[in-house]
Amino acid sequence: MNLQLLVRQIQLYRRRELLIDTNLLLLYFVGASRPDRIRSFNRTSRYSVDDFALLEQVISQFKRMTTTPHVLTEVSNLMGQCEEPWRSDLRGWLSAAIAGWNETSTASRSLAKAGHFPRFGLTDTAIADLAPGSCLILTDDRPLAGLLEAKGLAVIRFSDLQSICF
Repeated sequence: MNLQLLVRQIQLYRRRELLIDTNLLLLYFVGASRPDRIRSFNRTSRYSVDDFALLEQVISQFKRMTTTPHVLTEVSNLMGQCEEPWRSDLRGWLSAAIAGWNETSTASRSLAKAGHFPRFGLTDTAIADLAPGSCLILTDDRPLAGLLEAKGLAVIRFSDLQSICF
């Protein structure tokens, strides 16, 4: 994806909502609370402080955030791998963020019936269940991005942003 297309997608959706997939959302909270721990925390070790800054820059373009209970559950559970008191601090940041976000959900029973559920699981299937045009989805998961694009959802791969910005 080229820079013009990325900028155009962000401009088109900035007045709507942004949904951030699990790994990037975890990066956001780890970076916001302890940027020095991005590389040492096993779940964010593949990212850098620069990646966090890029993610923050993208988030700042949007007026509203949206998520699913499945993404939030995964993020909260992954935060559980941190030691105290950092774990409680991270979950405090998550709690504060949730208060201002839109949350959309589909019953797991319904999601489990989707043809792509066996391959993608509950969280990714919930993201793929979003209405086209409702939000822009930011992910670092290539297979998920391909599914979302096939379903007509607006998606940006974080790796595309990284390759353009670094």
